[in-house]
Formats: sequence, structure tokens, C-alpha cells
Amino acid sequence: MKKILWIGHLVNETEVSEFRAISPAANNWQWRTIVFLRGYASVNILSYIPYPLWPKGKFYSTLNVDVSNSLYIRYVSYFNLPWLRELSLTYSLKKGISRFVSENEPIDTVITYNALPRHVKIGEYCQSKGIKWVSIIADDEAVGHPDLTVFLSYDYYRRYQGKKLFFEGLVRNYVDCPIVMDKPIVILYSGSISPWTGIMEFVKVFRTLDKYNIELHIYGKDPHGLAKAMECSHIKYKGFVNEEELIKAYRNAFAFVNPRPLNINMGDNNFPSKLLEYLAFGKPILSTKAKGIPPNYYEFLYLYESNDLISIERVISLICNLSSEELIRMKHKIKCNLKQSNLDVLIKELC
Repeated sequence: MKKILWIGHLVNETEVSEFRAISPAANNWQWRTIVFLRGYASVNILSYIPYPLWPKGKFYSTLNVDVSNSLYIRYVSYFNLPWLRELSLTYSLKKGISRFVSENEPIDTVITYNALPRHVKIGEYCQSKGIKWVSIIADDEAVGHPDLTVFLSYDYYRRYQGKKLFFEGLVRNYVDCPIVMDKPIVILYSGSISPWTGIMEFVKVFRTLDKYNIELHIYGKDPHGLAKAMECSHIKYKGFVNEEELIKAYRNAFAFVNPRPLNINMGDNNFPSKLLEYLAFGKPILSTKAKGIPPNYYEFLYLYESNDLISIERVISLICNLSSEELIRMKHKIKCNLKQSNLDVLIKELC
């Protein structure tokens, strides 16, 4: 069985709220992929907790060994000073790799999540030791010369020249839930509250649509305290909740929204992984036509023009008038026809 070492920011799913710099979406994406790969290879994890540079963050970052989801994680420590962090992290990661090799069989492949400077240095170090380096690009630029670059964004994958693979991630296990026709109908957004995700711009338009019997419910981290200012009679901010509460909210929602902006810097290099959550519930999804989304997803989305009142009102009117029979057909279509990208190729390349 092949030996894989995964390097990225990872914590127990129940602990995400404790770490401001840990993205819940990135954390979930990595866990889901690791669990999948573990069915074909031995996967260990080398991680560290990111903090703002000292003095805003910790002077010295350390965390005890943790067992999460039955997968072993070893955390490395580092000095979090502006001039020392990259050197300290690179040194600690190299030391962690050496420890894994001394305690286990040699590593066949190291996978880094995003091409951060320390990950590029570690990838090149592993290559010098005869270890294959696979670089996953989620929302960063492709840097260095890995043996394989895996892109979540379809557009970035298409543009990149080099050994590459497109893999947007794994859809959550399908959840069989009833069709919700209650009024007011609830459109749900789950994700961070920031210009990057487009939710603030969507809210500006949604505020004007008070003639419909609908509500927008917003779930997610709000590190800059922006969400409270968004609230009105038909917009509710629910905060960052645990997995059980979020699934309950998904089940009770009528539809979801992915308002990813089309004109933001580096936006085309990113795939909105919230779609991997939404699709599992088989409900209508309003979405912009972001370039990072693979074309085969379009048939499962209600596409609208970003920040265009007429376009957004059109799709909202459309979903509001869907019959229960149409909703059931759509649910069946998503469950039976959505094809995950390149799973066989991913297994072949890594395992």
C-alpha cells in the first residue's frame, strides 16, 4: 500500500470555530479527500495552526498530537515572528517528515494543500529525496515544479501549462430530506462573510426583493463583524454553528445560493466548494456562472448575472413557482446524474 503524507492546515471538525485562521470549507474539503484516499493508501497528516504574525498572534505556535476522525495528525511548532516564521515552519516540517520516515515505511508521495512558500520548499525538499510531490491549488497561485498539480478551479486547470489534474473535490454523502414548501421559503447561504464570497453584494440586491415571501439565512464565520449590518426583516444572520445544526438548516431550507463574484482579483483561480455541500441535499441552487465551476455543474444550477437585480429576481421567481413534482425530479436528477471529476485518475496518480 502506498504511503502518503498530507501537509495542510487541519483540525478536528468540532474545533474549527476555535481557530480564526482555519477555513471551515478548506478543512472539510481536505478531510473528505483524505478519508476517500485512505480507502486506497495509507495517509498520515502533518499540520500546523496558522496565526496572525506576532504580536497580533502567538509568539510560538504549538499544539499537542491529536486524533481526529480516526486519522493521525502530527502538529509541528514554529516561531511566529515576521522574519522567522517561514524559516521556522520549513525547518519544523522537514523535521516532521524525517520523524515520519523513521517511525514508518518511506513516504511515496507528499501532498501539499496550496502553494504557500513553506509548502513549495518542502515539496522541493521531498523531490530531492526521491518523494513524489503533488501540489493542490485551492485558492492560491501555482508555484514551483511539482510532479503533479491538482486544481479545484476548472478555469485555472484549463489555463495551466504543465502536468495537471482537475479535481474539484467530493460531494458530501447524499442526504434524503423532504421537499420543504413552507412559507416564507428560505434561501440559505453558508460560507465566510467577505467580499471574496460575494454574499455582501448579493444582500444589497436581495434587500430590494421584499415583495416575495422569502428569507435569506446566512451561516458562517464573520471575522470582521459585517453580518449584523446586513440583517433586516427578511435577512437573518445565524452565525457559525456546529455540523449538526448546519445539516438541520440545510434540510429545512428551500434553496441555496452561491453568489461568487465574477470580477474579483484571483476569483477565477478558485472553486466554490460550498457547491459540494449544497448538491448533497438535492435542492435548487442559485449561482453565478463563476469560471471555476466545471461546465457539467451548470445543468444543476439556476444561473444568474452577478449583482443584476433583474437576473436575480428572475431566478428567484422561477424557483418560487416550482411545483413539488418539479422539485422531486430535480432532486432525483442531481442524485443520479452528477458525475465527480477524475476520481479514477486521482487514485491512479496518488495510490
